[in-house]
Amino acid sequence: MAEWRGNETIKRLLVDIDTLTLDPENARRDHDVDAIAASLRKHGQQQVAVVSKDSRVLIGNGRIKAARKLKWSQFAVMIFTGNETEARSLSIRDNRTTELSEWDYEILLPQLEG
Repeated sequence: MAEWRGNETIKRLLVDIDTLTLDPENARRDHDVDAIAASLRKHGQQQVAVVSKDSRVLIGNGRIKAARKLKWSQFAVMIFTGNETEARSLSIRDNRTTELSEWDYEILLPQLEG
């Protein structure tokens, strides 16, 4: 397994990646695992995944897939302590709010060119 790399602040939240279960009911299916893996490879882990008490991934399914592709043995997570209804709501809202965001191209384009 490859060694985890990322933000030292979240290092204390590392768990064995094999203990995490991807959410089979995650309605978001179009993760660009290659792009996420490229970002993890370049920048390391900078965000935690959020998992239920039974280690089901609520937020970060794509990041976990990418970390597994990179053969990482660990990933930093936070445990969500709400009930199942709250967990499902959190997962859906996390995915949906990203879709609802818009880019400011006047700000974005110089950053991409630089």
